[in-house]
Amino acid sequence: MTADIRTAIQNELDAAGATAENPADLLEVGLVLVQQGFEQAEIADALYEMESNGIVHLISGNRVVLLQHSAERERRGVKTSMLRFKEKPFL
Repeated sequence: MTADIRTAIQNELDAAGATAENPADLLEVGLVLVQQGFEQAEIADALYEMESNGIVHLISGNRVVLLQHSAERERRGVKTSMLRFKEKPFL
């Protein structure tokens, strides 16, 4: 999986104002990503990978919580593969 899809997802979630307190609607974000040329399956795969790395958390109602903003990860010098989410805040 390329970093392009993960970057595109991150950018769209940032643009949607997604935070831990303000989940984004995956249908809206997904529509933009499909319009950019990404396939639904690769979007889903990337979201699952991002969830396992503690960047996002998928919640009910086709929503996603952004746990790690790209600027925050860069500032801390944390690589995506190093992130691990120990406890899920929304079940």
